[in-house]
Amino acid sequence: MNTPNNPSRFNVVARALRGAGRKAAGVALAGCMVASLAACTSASAGAASSAASGFASTAAASTAVDSTGYDLSYSDRDLDASYDASTATSIELSGTTASVSGSGAVAQGSTVTITEAGVYVVSGSLSDGQIVVSAADSDKVQIVLSGASITSSSGPALYVESADKVFVTLAAGTQNTLADSSSAVTDSEGDALDAALYSTADLTLQGTGSLSVTGSCNDGIKSKDDLVITGGTYTVSAVGDALVGKDCVKVKDGSFALTAGEDGIASSNEDDADRGFVSIDGGSFSIDAADDGVQAAHYIRVAGGSLNVKSGDDALHSDLDLEVTGGSVGIEAGDDGVHAEYGLSVSGGTVDVKSSVEGLEGQSISVSGGEVSIVSSDDGMNAATADATASSQSASASSAASPSGTASAAASQAAGASATTAAMPAQSQQPATGAPQGGGMPGGGGGGMETDENCSISISGGSVTVFSHGDGLDSNGTLSVTGGTVLVSGPSLSDNSAVDSGISATIDGGTVIAVGSVGMDGGFSSGTQAFATSSVSGSAGQEIVLYGSDGSEVARFTPASDYQTITVSAPGYAEGDSVSVSVGSQTLALSASTSATSSAGAGRMGGGMQMMQGRTGAFQSAASV
Repeated sequence: MNTPNNPSRFNVVARALRGAGRKAAGVALAGCMVASLAACTSASAGAASSAASGFASTAAASTAVDSTGYDLSYSDRDLDASYDASTATSIELSGTTASVSGSGAVAQGSTVTITEAGVYVVSGSLSDGQIVVSAADSDKVQIVLSGASITSSSGPALYVESADKVFVTLAAGTQNTLADSSSAVTDSEGDALDAALYSTADLTLQGTGSLSVTGSCNDGIKSKDDLVITGGTYTVSAVGDALVGKDCVKVKDGSFALTAGEDGIASSNEDDADRGFVSIDGGSFSIDAADDGVQAAHYIRVAGGSLNVKSGDDALHSDLDLEVTGGSVGIEAGDDGVHAEYGLSVSGGTVDVKSSVEGLEGQSISVSGGEVSIVSSDDGMNAATADATASSQSASASSAASPSGTASAAASQAAGASATTAAMPAQSQQPATGAPQGGGMPGGGGGGMETDENCSISISGGSVTVFSHGDGLDSNGTLSVTGGTVLVSGPSLSDNSAVDSGISATIDGGTVIAVGSVGMDGGFSSGTQAFATSSVSGSAGQEIVLYGSDGSEVARFTPASDYQTITVSAPGYAEGDSVSVSVGSQTLALSASTSATSSAGAGRMGGGMQMMQGRTGAFQSAASV
């Protein structure tokens, strides 16, 4: 893998160390890396641990994700799937035998071994055989699958034992298949050759043909270095992971139907700070994984394409950072929809979490653009302290600092006053009732939440729509809204809130409609943009219409659950403004404020009164007008 010359990637030590749980050897070496600028020759484990703690606080306190240390590019040859068949070596497969026409390869029974750089066109079928690449470490080999079908009862169907880089090209208009058996085979060093297509070298898949892969031993397609895919149609079924690139998985284009007994796509290098990442720039994906849909040791990036992920655990999971800058992601998750142990950023694209325990979870969550929609049985967004134990377990051998530092949050984006509409999800997508699944005890400020100043939720642009059974937006530290549109249908149970923070929840811009239960001390604490909170009794399915300070319509929202409180804010709201909110056929007149007050508010729409006490911005009775 080509590594960019980027010394700045070592600036945030603690992201690779992931807290004090890192093994002492990794801590000491990382400490030396930082101190080497001062000609350090040794570092005690204790000093390195202290340094790691300090860096962790700095890194986690901000919300942007820095990806500059990762090589996200594609080479010209990655993108060029052309070849000259007239000068290429031809490999013809037939049952249990094969023949070679040209130089650089030899057939022995049902095994074809490629020993030199060059282009090799493979056609026909082997009922029990193998193609092996055993070339020099400087050789680049292109294998063109042109109607090839290979099944192996002993080891991978296509095995790259040695080469600099191998390009597997799917010839236009052809269908190709690779399959291994459940029998385990090891190489001379004792490593399991546990994939139908297994490579020890960088591997690029390209072309416009199709490839069907069955991984019966473990994985479907696996590279111990880089796995790059720039085109083709792939159907992969594996008892383990479907696609694996130890150093990275990069996808430019292609169509993928992935079924996995473990992860759909995985990159597992925990030792090198600039590796262990998954980057998706394009393509269409249907992923059905028993474990994580996409999993990375350090970093996940979705910048384009279309992903539909059904997972038994998290749909997208990074042990460090994750960002969505474009494309679309549809999620049905058994646990978290999108999980990053540290920084999670959405700046573009669409994230649609149709079902989850918690929708988005990370230590620092930032939404500055794009569209986020969440249905969750627990919290919609949860900013919680990073699990240093879990992170250190997944990277216990790591001894280098991560490139994924965090920069300061992007500049706040002022939200426009154009009308925004959001409807409640279909009945099958609404949050489950009863106790939340997993995720620990839901809670918030005033409910025994552990506070952590490193935790944050920052919404500065885009749109966020949440239908949750637990807290709608929940930060163990700070929560800020400075732009965008935020619509929350929170819980009807009194042990959760629509907006919940451990330290503070501020609003300085944007449009907010948040409804939820009474009884939790939640909501905004202050802001330069005024907000209003009221006790009401609203029913699921009743449309809410929010009006601006000038009386114009700002947003519409249809909650999925009954609720007892409503919090609203919109651009232009100022201290003391009288603002209007319609709920069903009735209209509330509320007084906006820039700070929270504690007072007894009473109100039930359509007559009837109920008492409640809470922290609110001008908490008040719901006056019908």
